Amino acid sequence: MASKKQPPEPSLRTILESIEDVRGRVELQGSLLEDVRGRVESQGSLLEGVRGSVDSQGSLLEDTRLRVDSQNLLLEDMRSQNRSTIEAVEATRLALEQRIDRLDQDTCSRDALLELAIRDLKVTVQQNSMDIRDLGGKVEALTRLEARVAAIERRLP
Repeated sequence: MASKKQPPEPSLRTILESIEDVRGRVELQGSLLEDVRGRVESQGSLLEGVRGSVDSQGSLLEDTRLRVDSQNLLLEDMRSQNRSTIEAVEATRLALEQRIDRLDQDTCSRDALLELAIRDLKVTVQQNSMDIRDLGGKVEALTRLEARVAAIERRLP
């Protein structure tokens, strides 16, 4: 087999320089890592601020939801009261309509009776008028007769 020639071993100085080079890169990466950690921590505090804001907004949203729910309850209560009022008004209206109808029927019946009574009175008045004329005629006749009787009585001794 052919022997391969091995590269010469690096000198201690080269090794130390390599180690220093690696150490420099490690330190650079460490400072970069620290920078990244700082940014992450900064982002974390920003995130906490956002979480706090979201929690606060969630609380405000919950408060608003509770107010809306209470207003909805009030509205439903008002609607219920309005329905009750409308039902009471409707019942009163029906009762009043029935009373008006009954009073109208009573009035119509009374008017019919009064009309009959007036007709009867008219007939009676007409009859009385005729009777008064007849009596007037009879009184006139009696007056003439009385005058004749008085004249006859004067002639008699």
